[in-house]
Amino acid sequence: MPQLVTVYSENATFQQLEALKHNRNKRHRQKLFLVEGVRLINNLIETDWQLKAFLFSKDTARSAWAQSVLNNSSAEIHYELDAPLMTKLSGKHNVSELIALVSMKSADIETIDVSMPPLIVVLDRPASPGNLGTILRSCDAFEVNALLTTGHAADLYDPKTLAASAGSFFAVNAQQLRSHHDLVPLFDRIKKTHSGLQIVGSSATAQTSLYEADFSLPTVLLVGNEENGLSHFYQSTANLTLTIPMRGKAASSLNVAAATSIVLSEARRQRGWL
Repeated sequence: MPQLVTVYSENATFQQLEALKHNRNKRHRQKLFLVEGVRLINNLIETDWQLKAFLFSKDTARSAWAQSVLNNSSAEIHYELDAPLMTKLSGKHNVSELIALVSMKSADIETIDVSMPPLIVVLDRPASPGNLGTILRSCDAFEVNALLTTGHAADLYDPKTLAASAGSFFAVNAQQLRSHHDLVPLFDRIKKTHSGLQIVGSSATAQTSLYEADFSLPTVLLVGNEENGLSHFYQSTANLTLTIPMRGKAASSLNVAAATSIVLSEARRQRGWL
């Protein structure tokens, strides 16, 4: 039975919870993050992520869904908040009925399944939580084996990232790595299991069309920073550089999330999984 804690004011407990919403450093120091939204919470419940607490308004009638979630909760604590506090903590126009407090997972590339030729996305210093969340959604839609970020990047656990994932955050093996060097053991493991590891970059000036590539091979798709593109390391690591054919009058390039989705859709089509 979860411990019930009532929060009546912006006390130390509330301030700690609010800091997790706004402060990346505090999230990662405490290894905790907040989750809200019906789809995200439903997906969370079906996973092995550690649920620490649920937060809800003590003054608002709950739906059958919210009451069922609380009745079956595995959380250690239930925080009941005054309605104004719940409103302040929620990131939604219509205040969420429930907010979950969840423990982060440590990055572990050994959890990435490479038994079949994998399809993996590596984001090089993504700057936008919105783009990161949208790419998470596409990785879920096209059953990517893992999404990895490297370098100083947007936070996977940012509320904006979670919201943009539209419920897909808990459906994807997504990990934040400190450096591109952390990828080496993963690449070695793929090479031991399969031949022909394909590390794919993209460029508007590339000579090879996306539709000429063979995505039946084990593939790592490199996605560059929104403003600066791929780092020199990743440019030199890629053994294939592709372009997405376009005929627009004004558009010379695509948003990074849109471009990634197009590539993943083609990879999925070639693998016969659609």
